[in-house]
Amino acid sequence: MQETLYSLIVSSIQAQIDFEIDTSVCYCIGSGDNYTFLSRINKKYNFFDEIIPLEHPRFIMQYNSKHKYEYSEKYLTALKQNHGKEKEIAYR
Repeated sequence: MQETLYSLIVSSIQAQIDFEIDTSVCYCIGSGDNYTFLSRINKKYNFFDEIIPLEHPRFIMQYNSKHKYEYSEKYLTALKQNHGKEKEIAYR
């Protein structure tokens, strides 16, 4: 499925980047296959400086619901750590 959608995913990411968003950090929802796939795309196209994998909410609720508060803290920590890393945007 990923290979079938590869070009659509790449063009979708590029379309979002064309809005001149900050590409210094990308949060990947899914720390397994999603992260691996996005990392492979990023290695080829260099869309993002850094990709931070976060566990998928379905994974958390289905298999680790006892630890959902720990995962919530992980999400908040990742977002807070990178919130201040804004780069200057050069407008065209």
